[in-house]
Amino acid sequence: MNYIENFNKITYSLELPDNKIIQDENHISDKDSFDLDEEFLLEKKITESWVLIFPELTNNDSKNNFIKELKSIGINSMVDLKSKGTVVFGIGPFVDKQMAEMISSKVNDSTGKKGLIKRLNN
Repeated sequence: MNYIENFNKITYSLELPDNKIIQDENHISDKDSFDLDEEFLLEKKITESWVLIFPELTNNDSKNNFIKELKSIGINSMVDLKSKGTVVFGIGPFVDKQMAEMISSKVNDSTGKKGLIKRLNN
């Protein structure tokens, strides 16, 4: 009841915080604000990757059957690598060597084929 009698005396206020992003916008976009080293790279690059190769797959029929087996276990990233005048079938590339080892184990368990893990320099 006291609340209703004093309703016209109650003041509600909501204080919004200042938007620091808008205030600092000119400072952030000022091109003279940053001193970057000339060797500083603005993009990340992958310097090495790993691929699982199967050099024994030279016959197209065995290669096609192997590709079907790989697709049945969910592997779709396949590549043909040129090496010393021949084309070698591979899976990958993988950024992490441990991932390549895990996929190698999965392929070996499912298909009985053991691939070789090779490092690629990009």
